[in-house]
Amino acid sequence: MRSSGAVLYSQEGGRCHRSDDGRHVCLWDGRPVAAHRLAKHLAGHGFRAEGESIGEVLLSAYVHHGAPPLKFLRGSFALAIYDTLEQVLFLAADPYGLKRLFVAESGGSLVFSSDLGALAGSGLCPLSLSDEGLTEYLSFGYIHPPLTIYKDVSSLSVGEFLAWERGEIHRSFYHQVIGDRWAFADVEGRTENELLDELEKLSSAAILDRIPAGSERLAVYLSSGLDTGLLAASLRRHWDGELVAFTLGSEHPRHDEVPGARKMAGFLGLGDHRCVYMTKDDCYESLEQLPDIFGQPMADLSAIPNLVITREVGREFTEIFAGDGPDGLYGNWDLRPWYQLYRWVPYLVRMPLALVADRLDRTLGLGLSTPSRQIAELLTQPEFSWVFHKKLKSRDLERLLGRPVPPETFAVHRYLRDRRDIPLYERLRMGFALYFVMHGVLLKSGAIHNAVGVEQICPYYDRDLVDFICALPTRFKIRGKGYGKYLHTRLLERYVPPEVWRGRKRGFIFDFRSFDLAPLRSLTDRYLDRGRLREAGLFDPDFVGKSVDAYFKGDDRAGPAVLTLLVFEMWRDRYLP
Repeated sequence: MRSSGAVLYSQEGGRCHRSDDGRHVCLWDGRPVAAHRLAKHLAGHGFRAEGESIGEVLLSAYVHHGAPPLKFLRGSFALAIYDTLEQVLFLAADPYGLKRLFVAESGGSLVFSSDLGALAGSGLCPLSLSDEGLTEYLSFGYIHPPLTIYKDVSSLSVGEFLAWERGEIHRSFYHQVIGDRWAFADVEGRTENELLDELEKLSSAAILDRIPAGSERLAVYLSSGLDTGLLAASLRRHWDGELVAFTLGSEHPRHDEVPGARKMAGFLGLGDHRCVYMTKDDCYESLEQLPDIFGQPMADLSAIPNLVITREVGREFTEIFAGDGPDGLYGNWDLRPWYQLYRWVPYLVRMPLALVADRLDRTLGLGLSTPSRQIAELLTQPEFSWVFHKKLKSRDLERLLGRPVPPETFAVHRYLRDRRDIPLYERLRMGFALYFVMHGVLLKSGAIHNAVGVEQICPYYDRDLVDFICALPTRFKIRGKGYGKYLHTRLLERYVPPEVWRGRKRGFIFDFRSFDLAPLRSLTDRYLDRGRLREAGLFDPDFVGKSVDAYFKGDDRAGPAVLTLLVFEMWRDRYLP
């Protein structure tokens, strides 16, 4: 879509609305709650919003109030409103990153899209490599907004809006996941059961408000974990229609979600439970498609199994309930031991500890390391914030690029350093939620579902529910041996006996070694050829070559670097030849 005094738009899918007088045009992508529910919700917060369709309600709220109602919209959305009289374009993305908006200035116009691949392929804006975006990608496997891999294309951050008026851009936030001040809710005098009742009320409302009117069948993702189990149990408890569950399986028993999901599905009486397994062809065909799905490199290779199962959903459904959200936002892993380890144990002591941990893990199969996370590497970084980086870290990143990359380069480091007003557990929890889950996981899953034509419904990202949980004192988020979601666990106990679901979370792990590596070797030979890399001048060819050789000799520690670089070069070959 392009704006230069006029808006070119498509009415495909009914996602466009023009005001009766023709002055305003509203475009949206996403899955807000039903129009009548949204209008009622906004009215409850003092905003005038009228209409029978989503477009009418969104446009009415904007015309009467401007940006303030954005904070109270429910569901996922990327929104564009153009005032043809004043020639003002207004853009906004939802507060948690379920939908994205990408923008670029070009020749006095503003080009924007909720699909970066479509924008990059439109020919409407120049494409050149962003050094900042490249560094972010290599270290995280994805790129935090407002950066993208393109120098002249930016992404709206979660909870951000943009106004473009006669060539001038103004950006601001209508909602900040991590506010300027931190304060816990006052729960003095409230019992744990009363708080649990409030959680049940809010979560039930978030789910029921997102069920399409008149639906008789709904799809839901179901793993062996708490989040999707609670979601499926809540749907079954509060809704009488047919629920179809989808589970991604693995050939490796340690990481197979199917047995636990089957127990939950059996207890809930879900007669239609579909388990999806990947083949070698699925794996490599999906890998080839990633550059076009994202429009920029994405090295979180769980995108491959995500794409496989989403395609299976898309054969029959256009929407599915997803359990994204509680990781981070609602209190999950306790990262304080890692923080204290880095604070009090010097590097020269951590190094032998790392070697011992790595050897024990390899000998006893403890599962401390995965293809994308090596325990020895996590223990031997020069500074704690590198633990948040999923791919190349510190010294390896500097060797690859041939230049210093201080931790201050990255927003997550600056956040952890500067926000000491936030209690440690909460600071780490919210850092994980924003810089990993919202900026990475939701970017991945959103683009995949867009590509397949399936809308995710994520009730855990309801603002009222998020605000309630995040403000609770830490003791209601985490207790025991380092794993959280305390109140959510208590709520699931109300619906399902613990013996049905309690136990070790399997956690799906994607590994190319599960398949024939010959096609992968062919790809690395083509894209990571030393001569090709030397000609591009971006990376140290010797570092890359040694990493590739080590990986194919069985060293999993080289895997994150090799696969991150492979995906980048596959993208570069198509978009910046």
